Amino acid sequence: MNPTITVFNHNGTYCYRVNGGTINYYHRFPMDWALNHISSMPGCEIGPELCGNCRVHGSIGDVFIGYCCNCALYITNRGIGLLNNCAECTFDDVGHLTKFQTKEDFESHSIYKSYMKGVEIDILKARHQSKEVHNGIMTNLKSQETFHHIKNM
Repeated sequence: MNPTITVFNHNGTYCYRVNGGTINYYHRFPMDWALNHISSMPGCEIGPELCGNCRVHGSIGDVFIGYCCNCALYITNRGIGLLNNCAECTFDDVGHLTKFQTKEDFESHSIYKSYMKGVEIDILKARHQSKEVHNGIMTNLKSQETFHHIKNM
């Protein structure tokens, strides 16, 4: 079955949802990741649909921007993981648990050096941080304006 992607303007931020889900993915979050949250460890539930840490630590308010530190450890080339307030994990804290041998290699996988490069995080926080997250599910839809609906990608 082909996915249905809904793209919309949410409080001045472009987001998308997959298959009518409740997760508001930031428009720069790689769509192939949103469609396929795969863990290298069988049985591990990763990504914002299944992981509460991703929903809380990987989101600015109700907009998901990246995986939490726990999930980032179980997948490759999808960032180094986010902590409180969307700050990234540090090599000193989790480097020994990763495949990265050096601090430089670890930091080169930062989402802020790839798909989030140049994004004004403070502006995203001002737009979305006051939004509520109910039962771990991002639900604030009042200000959405759907402008683009893509089916059968």
